[in-house]
Formats: sequence, structure tokens, C-alpha cells
Amino acid sequence: VGAKMRPGGFPFFGALLLAMGMSGTAFQLAPTTSRTLISLSRSWCGVRHVKSFISHQRAGQRTMTKLRSCEGPPEDLNRVSVSGVAYEGPESAPVVTLFTKAECTLCDKVKDTLKQVQETNPHTLRQTDITDPEHRGWWDRYKYDIPVLHIGDKYWAKHRLTPQEAEEALSAAARGDFSERKGQPDASRLERG
Repeated sequence: VGAKMRPGGFPFFGALLLAMGMSGTAFQLAPTTSRTLISLSRSWCGVRHVKSFISHQRAGQRTMTKLRSCEGPPEDLNRVSVSGVAYEGPESAPVVTLFTKAECTLCDKVKDTLKQVQETNPHTLRQTDITDPEHRGWWDRYKYDIPVLHIGDKYWAKHRLTPQEAEEALSAAARGDFSERKGQPDASRLERG
């Protein structure tokens, strides 16, 4: 089964097959300059990468996302890592690690919440891009749950964060009595079982 894509459009039949994630289905995407054959897997990752590829093509970018199973992070030839220090607090301030990836809107909301409380609860914010090859272990654990937060080396929160939750945890960390929270995600454990 094949479907052609023109810039700014996607045929209904192709969209239906894409949504169904039909195994082995091939789509012929024909942007104005090139033709690319993509085989879909039944996995969520395959569908996600095809959608990513389509959005890159609509934006006129010449990128190709290699499709692969959920065994590892996606390989985008033009990917930019978001790992690094977002901002620094005083040397004695708690260090928060945000496990994230590019274009993660929930991660951006969590960063905004942390920035709101930075003045009253100083801290350093470090970002770890789980799609970086050197962070494969974090990808295996957190690929379905970002944003995930740690304070120091202790699990803190996932998905969302309110200013009140941030203030309480950062205050506890500054006093030295922050304890690891329950509910730390681990996708690799779920996939093995």
C-alpha cells in the first residue's frame, strides 16, 4: 500500500493506516524534492518517528530520522542535544537534574515552574537529554515518563510540578532532609516483565 504526500497534506487513507500502525505498511512520501520509502513497525516508536519525519518535511528541512524499535533512542541525523546546565545557583544550593529531550513541552513547563521558585529557593538546574547516546540507561528507564526530576541523586518527580511542590522539595533539600520519593519510573523493568 502506498500513499503520496504533497507539502501541507496527508491522504486520509495513509493517515488511517498510520494511526493503526499496520505492521510492514510502506508509505511513499513525495515531498517536492525527493521520494523516501519508510516502513512502519507496529511499535509506538515507529509511528512517532514517521510523524516526526513528516513534520520535518513539512518544515522544509532535509532531515531523515532512522526508524528503529524502542530498544534505543531515535537517531536523528540533525539532532541537537539539550544536555547541560540550564542555570546555576549558589555553590551550596541543591542540584536538580531534569531528564528531558528536545521539543518536550511538559519539560518546558517544569523548567518554567523551577525558574519561578529560583529566587526564593536557589538551586542549579542541569538537563540530561535521554536521547544522547551516552545516556542510553536513562532512555531505557524514562523514555515514556519525561520530564523526570532528581534532586542530587535521588528521584523526585515526573510529568508535572507545581510551584508549591517545588518550594517544599527544594527547601527540604537545602536543609539536607530531602528523601527520595516513591514511584520512580523504569520502562526497562516493565518491558522485561
